[in-house]
Amino acid sequence: LDAPATPIIYRSHLQSPENRMTIAVSAAGDPSALLPSMRREVHALDPTLPVYEAETMRQRVARTPAVYMRRYLLLLLGGFALVATLLAAFGLYGVIAYTVARRAREMGIRAALGATRLSLFALVLRRGLTLGAIGLATGLATSIALGRVLGSLLYGVRTTDLVTLGAVAALLGVVITLATLVPAGRAANLAPAEVLRAD
Repeated sequence: LDAPATPIIYRSHLQSPENRMTIAVSAAGDPSALLPSMRREVHALDPTLPVYEAETMRQRVARTPAVYMRRYLLLLLGGFALVATLLAAFGLYGVIAYTVARRAREMGIRAALGATRLSLFALVLRRGLTLGAIGLATGLATSIALGRVLGSLLYGVRTTDLVTLGAVAALLGVVITLATLVPAGRAANLAPAEVLRAD
């Protein structure tokens, strides 16, 4: 499937008989529905003939090494990508939560001086989104640069497919926002008196 088709000559079975034969049938509807009747027709011609590997073209293509190896590799890469996304989300959450904990006194002073909960929330959210945007831009640039390596594993999709890159960027943007919302909410709900008393 990943190589150009080679020339083939079809010859009569009577000209070059073999002890095995492949039959391909085109179907207008569901091809798997034809398999039992094909078996019956072959056995009607000769009951001793074995019929094996009777399957649809989709099943046959799925069994080819070119397809299932790529499918396995892409599933493996997809699993790694999911784990990496979760690690990135937890990592960003941890960094922002640590930053909020370290700046708790500053947040308390800001609140005591009149900063609203919304402004404290926006301050932490802006910090998290900035870090996330830097990571997202770096990741997109790296994926475009390394896309040629993965290009051999893809069929019908370019490595610089804008729809795919946009969908991934949107998904990661949602993950970044969700990972930042909890620490930002904690910063907005800090009680100035308790924070300053703790010092």
